[in-house]
Amino acid sequence: MNFQKGDNVRMLRSSESGIVLRVSGNIIEIETTDGFTIPVVASDLAKVSSQEAKFFNKEVETKSDPEIAVTHFETRIGREAFSLAFEPLNDQQMKAYIINHNTVGFHFVLSVKKEGRYINLTNGKCDKLSEEHLPIDLKMKDFDTWSKWRIQMLFFKEGEESRDPFQQDMQLKGAKLFKEKQTFGSAQKSGYVHEVNLSKPEAEKKEDNTNQFFEPYLFDKQKTIDLHAAALGIKETDNALILEEQFKVFLTEFDHGVANDLSEMTVIHGVGNGVLRTKIHKHIATSDNVEWFKDAQKEKFGYGATLIHFKP
Repeated sequence: MNFQKGDNVRMLRSSESGIVLRVSGNIIEIETTDGFTIPVVASDLAKVSSQEAKFFNKEVETKSDPEIAVTHFETRIGREAFSLAFEPLNDQQMKAYIINHNTVGFHFVLSVKKEGRYINLTNGKCDKLSEEHLPIDLKMKDFDTWSKWRIQMLFFKEGEESRDPFQQDMQLKGAKLFKEKQTFGSAQKSGYVHEVNLSKPEAEKKEDNTNQFFEPYLFDKQKTIDLHAAALGIKETDNALILEEQFKVFLTEFDHGVANDLSEMTVIHGVGNGVLRTKIHKHIATSDNVEWFKDAQKEKFGYGATLIHFKP
């Protein structure tokens, strides 16, 4: 018996049933009704017919052609789009999927931003009008620390004109993403979906058409402030008054950074007796706008500077 992606199947040696996710020769990878993904030998599976589904009063989708199976997505959001979908398994763990609503397949790299750098998370291929399970261990709490995601794509369809690579930075904050569940995919799973349009408006395109594929975008705004008394032009000689002026400047610059959506700020406070450094660290440690902070580059600033990374 031939199986195709999207087929509804049941096991002959047990009561398990599910949806075909992938066919690799004689091995069929299915997702069971309990949400588990398992490989099964083809001879141990049978397709669930429409008559059988009707007898058991089940609503079973028998269309196995990928172009038919995800038509409701294609109709709803158009061809030039893809989605990242997240299916909760329990109150902590999730399964992730990428859904291609486009009539062209693509290879992709998915990354997340950690400590100011994008770290590769997974990669793969997604055929036209299909979905792929992403083999990553994903937890609900990850969305609190991985708020910035990046996807990079290369498209291919034989005989068609070559397309430019696509790169998109996304903010996937749990507080916003988890507000409403949707159904997604050929199996109509329930979860959280983030949709992205693949066709950018002309106004967003760069005039010089520079190819930045697999290169970091220069969108992050950074600033360095020097709190040394000489740099600030402080004429006071009393140490307490100097400290007061320095901290006042820091607070002003810090608030300015938050208001202007800075990504990072380097504060040069010097070594001295450590009082100014301690006051600054106490302030940023209790701020809701700071994601993390640490000693700045020692080779550049010695031990007298702190790097602050703001929440996106």
